[in-house]
Amino acid sequence: MNIYSLSYAKYFLERALVFIFRRFQVPICDRQDRVFVSTNDKISAQIMVKGLYEREFLFCVCSLADKLEFRSKVALDVGANIGNHSLFMSRYFDSVIAFEPCSYLNMVLRANVLRNKINNVEVSSYGLGDSKGVAGVVEQASDNIGMVELKRFGGGISNDTERVQVEKGDELLFDRYEKIGFIKIDAEGMEVSVIQGLQKCILRDRPLIAFESRRAKEGGDVISVLQKLGYFNYYEVSASRIGLRDIFESGLVAIFRKKYVLQRLGELQDSHYPSIFATCDELDV
Repeated sequence: MNIYSLSYAKYFLERALVFIFRRFQVPICDRQDRVFVSTNDKISAQIMVKGLYEREFLFCVCSLADKLEFRSKVALDVGANIGNHSLFMSRYFDSVIAFEPCSYLNMVLRANVLRNKINNVEVSSYGLGDSKGVAGVVEQASDNIGMVELKRFGGGISNDTERVQVEKGDELLFDRYEKIGFIKIDAEGMEVSVIQGLQKCILRDRPLIAFESRRAKEGGDVISVLQKLGYFNYYEVSASRIGLRDIFESGLVAIFRKKYVLQRLGELQDSHYPSIFATCDELDV
């Protein structure tokens, strides 16, 4: 009697999956660029495993770029980290302005832009807020170097904390000729401040806005500010398995895929929302 270990079983399973992926041309990832990553970072870990971080968010942005016809406009990536979103969006927008004030993340972001010879991504080291000033970069988690927060100097910040310049978005962008089509904000609790500093640009261009909400109060504060600017429609990303109809139409390949759709945001729960989309006009979803 032959006895096979689990390592052999794992090997044969992996070989079978590779055969299926090649036979039915299932992309293991949708990344068309090469990126420098860190071994101590949530975003980097997702990129190494899945190829893309927040894949469902990026696919929805890609779809909305066509539906809302803002490919010819500028995308703002506020809290760009190492560039996962900026590099992806550079293929769907005329230009991307990536804001990342944390120095070591900014260096990796610049390296990733240069490594892929991307000419339509502008990298800025400014933090965005509702007023001009200086802030400190505070790490929120030792096991996630990408999770940093900007805090104004004055209390609870040590002198050896990295100092960064904070600017109002309107002062940097309003006089530029480009129209803004999309704003992604991942500012670890500073979303309200970022939006208040971009009010003139938002009122002029009415861009699609996406923001993170870590708690109900935090998300509610952002929504309150946006409603004053004319944003009354909110959506979240929902992922579901491909249905039987899609499997019959696309074949076995569909089994390995998910379908991402936007659905109206119901009552805001006290939980984490990776991304909430806000629009002035109702979307046909």
